[in-house]
Amino acid sequence: MKITYNSLINSVNNSMQSNLRKLQDLQQKLSSGKKINAPSDDPIVAARLNIFKTQKSQYEQYINTIDYAQSWLERTENSVNQINGTMQALRDICIQAGSDALSEDGRHSLYLEAEQLYQKLLSDANGQHLGNYLFAGLKTTQAPFGVSEGTVSYAGDQGAMVRGISFESDMAINIDGARLFNMDHAVSEDPDVFAIIEDLMQALQDNDPEPVTGEILEQLDRASANILNIYSEIGARVNRLDMTRQQHENALLGLEKNISVNEDIDIAEVIMELRKAEMVYMTSLDVAGRIFPPSLLDYLR
Repeated sequence: MKITYNSLINSVNNSMQSNLRKLQDLQQKLSSGKKINAPSDDPIVAARLNIFKTQKSQYEQYINTIDYAQSWLERTENSVNQINGTMQALRDICIQAGSDALSEDGRHSLYLEAEQLYQKLLSDANGQHLGNYLFAGLKTTQAPFGVSEGTVSYAGDQGAMVRGISFESDMAINIDGARLFNMDHAVSEDPDVFAIIEDLMQALQDNDPEPVTGEILEQLDRASANILNIYSEIGARVNRLDMTRQQHENALLGLEKNISVNEDIDIAEVIMELRKAEMVYMTSLDVAGRIFPPSLLDYLR
């Protein structure tokens, strides 16, 4: 096969362009630190990276949701713990009020103490987290508990704030006030917690210890048991969130490793390849200078 001078020049020129493209590609990889700077660089790896990054984004969103759910539940847990402490203090009042040695003035003092505990309980029942009411169900923008004509009423609902915490499961992160305080007999046929305390205060005002140590104490104990069960339930939800978050973090570590393996360059290796490419390109320039015909300027030097 006859090789013409023009075909030789074209071959050398094509080789130079190829060497230059490789040099530029390596320079871009070194500059970005990435193997893939465009899907066309490697469509299969680019598609794989897209899947990994989508999954990473999903796990990060679940972790953000869990963080919010944990903060809500921890605030709820703290409030329910305060409520439980108030219930125990009220029980102590019932026990003290039943003493035969206690005078009428003594029971009046207990009445004043019970009244303060009643107000504290009402305040805790309207507890908030980041401007939203904890125990209002889904009606989180308005106070769930209010007093009208001396009676506490519930303005919230029993809706569940459900949040997705993983690909497979959701969780209700709230406790509604109706269930917590047995409003409108949401849990049992006993009066609601506030009605029980109102009966307690009335009996103390009347200096009548019999119902205080009898029916009122029994109702108070059942209400406290319900609150304790809810407190334990909240703790179980927090533990579940902790474990789920740890699983997501482990999955994220695996995804980040896969992304790095498929996307990040080995800097030392690329630098070596770049030096080789520079040498090849400079050599091709030298060869081209020897083969390409001299110009008029070359004769005038």
